[in-house]
Amino acid sequence: HNWEELYGKLTEGNYRIIKKVKDKYVIGITGSCGKTSVKNIVYDLMINNFNVVKTPKSYNNRVGITKSINDCVNKYDDYFICEYGVDRVKGMNKLVDIVKPNIAIITEIGNQHLLSFKTQKNILEEKMKLIKSIRLASKSDIPNDYLLRQEKNAKLYLLIEYDDKHPADIGEFDILR
Repeated sequence: HNWEELYGKLTEGNYRIIKKVKDKYVIGITGSCGKTSVKNIVYDLMINNFNVVKTPKSYNNRVGITKSINDCVNKYDDYFICEYGVDRVKGMNKLVDIVKPNIAIITEIGNQHLLSFKTQKNILEEKMKLIKSIRLASKSDIPNDYLLRQEKNAKLYLLIEYDDKHPADIGEFDILR
């Protein structure tokens, strides 16, 4: 992790990196597993109709996301599909500081990294930070009826299925900051 921390410190707050994706519509994908597969499916669905770029392979940490932006994103791209991988509490904060999504997809909340997260609730709360970091596109990109439908106390309800031995649960989350 020493290289990742060093590279992260060098790139943290780097205006050039943030500016490069500022005008892109960012689709963020996180979850315990399935991130790369979902990213590839979304990319395949979009590539024939849009100028879209994605993080290559499983480049989903600070180093990978920063490298992807530097190496892959260009001025002709309208969409950036970004995979966000976190393995500890507060890990998502560092990733959304680099690039905030316009849309967030959570694939699955599982037991991966349970040792570092301690509880599955901590895993869920960390992944939910991607949704809480969503940035609105410019108002001209948002249909008027959407703006009229926005509610002050918007909630997001997720059906969470832990595994075969535990029943599904519904979590309620305040998605406005």
